[in-house]
Amino acid sequence: ARDCVAGQTGTIDSFEATLFFECPYMAVPSSPAPANHETSVLRDLHLNWADSAGATSYNVYFGTSNPPPLVANVTWSEYDPGDMQDATTYYWKVQTLNYCGAVDGPVWDFTTCGRPGSSSAVAPLDGATGITLTPSIVWTAAPGASHYDWYFGTANPPPYVSWVTSTAIRFTGLDCSTRYYWAIDPSNFCGKAEGFVVW
Repeated sequence: ARDCVAGQTGTIDSFEATLFFECPYMAVPSSPAPANHETSVLRDLHLNWADSAGATSYNVYFGTSNPPPLVANVTWSEYDPGDMQDATTYYWKVQTLNYCGAVDGPVWDFTTCGRPGSSSAVAPLDGATGITLTPSIVWTAAPGASHYDWYFGTANPPPYVSWVTSTAIRFTGLDCSTRYYWAIDPSNFCGKAEGFVVW
C-alpha cells in the first residue's frame, strides 16, 4: 500500500477485533395469577405473571399433568388457556427467553371451581293434574349450589322469574284448568348446573 506521508510506500499490518456484549439479566418468573395452590378459580381466567426485564418472549407450559407440556410462546406476560374443566387441578410454568438463553420458573398449580349438581322435582311431580291453586313447588337441594334461578309460566320453556336460596316456593292466584311449566337452575359463582329440565 502507498503511504501518503512523503510519498513513501510501506506495509500496514492486519489485526483482529473481538466484540463483547453483556447479556441482560432476566429474573425468575414470579407473581403468578392465579396464585400458587389457589382453589375455586374461575374456568375462563387468563394466566398472568410479572414482566421480566430483558426478556423478549415467554414459553408457557400448561396442562393437567406435572410437569406440564409446552403450549405457547408469547411476547407479553399473559396467556389465555381457554375454557377449563370444572373442579380440575392445572399445572403451569413460565420460561423467560432472550438471545442469550432461557430462565425457567417454578411449576405452579391451581384448581378450578365446580359448577353445582342438578336438582329433582319433589312436588308437584312432572305431569301431575288436579293441583291446588296455591301449590308449593319443592325440589331437592343441589350439591354446591348457592342459589336457584327459577322459571315459571304457561309457555314451554317458562320465562325466568327470580332466584331464591331455599328449595321451595309457594304460589297463589293460579288459574283453573291451566297447564303450568316450571324449572329450577342451580347456580353458584362458577356457573349453572349442566342441563335444564322443565317440569
